[in-house]
Amino acid sequence: LIGRHTLHPVEQIREWRQLDANGRRALDDAVLEEMRRENQAFSPLEWKARCEGISKSLEIDATLRDIASRGSAVEYHAVDLANRSELERVLASIRSKHRIEGLLHGAGDEIAKSFDRKSDEILRTTFSGKVDGLVHLLSLTNDDPIRQIVAFSSVSGRIGGHGQTDYSLANEAMARIVGAHRALRPDRRVTVISWPAFSEVGLAARSSAKIFLERAWQAFMTPGEGANHFVRELWADLPEAEVTICGDLASLDLDRI
Repeated sequence: LIGRHTLHPVEQIREWRQLDANGRRALDDAVLEEMRRENQAFSPLEWKARCEGISKSLEIDATLRDIASRGSAVEYHAVDLANRSELERVLASIRSKHRIEGLLHGAGDEIAKSFDRKSDEILRTTFSGKVDGLVHLLSLTNDDPIRQIVAFSSVSGRIGGHGQTDYSLANEAMARIVGAHRALRPDRRVTVISWPAFSEVGLAARSSAKIFLERAWQAFMTPGEGANHFVRELWADLPEAEVTICGDLASLDLDRI
């Protein structure tokens, strides 16, 4: 597993695992006090980011332990996919112990804002992991014995999304890149799956987009249902270059195109 978040020390995470809800609130308060001692001039967003970093470390740790408990060997590498040289280093480290036979590309950022409020920084953030990262992955694994590649896209790449001009474009660009790679490398099974919003995990479950989708009466897909769709596509040997999974499109197709 590759992700941008750098995990906190193992000993620290082990202590945090024991905390209940009250303990987590107390930890967030302790982080606030520590930041005040370090620097009086910081924004609430900086405090929020540091607290979210703790949550991310705990979430990744729980995922790794869950996978290991099911009998799989799992490793986590912290690297930004948009950083080609760092990604190359991590892939070389993985190759020293394993054959790379498949890729599952699920990186992504989504910051919903109206078009006139989309900054260059937001655009770069949206594209870096999803599009630049995919290009780097495909290029740097060109000689690996890869049999299957699946990229996770979004229905927004097909029909657009509220405040998602850049996110829609990034998903569409990723789908075109996957299609081109599939044509160039017939020895590989390459597919992009365009997902609807998930109910408990993913970007939509953690952002303001969830409120908009709920108001539009859009149904959310459960992780279990999504996993079943994904496994069925693998069993079918990824016959299509792109698969779009959706419910009632009419509620999302606001411009009726």
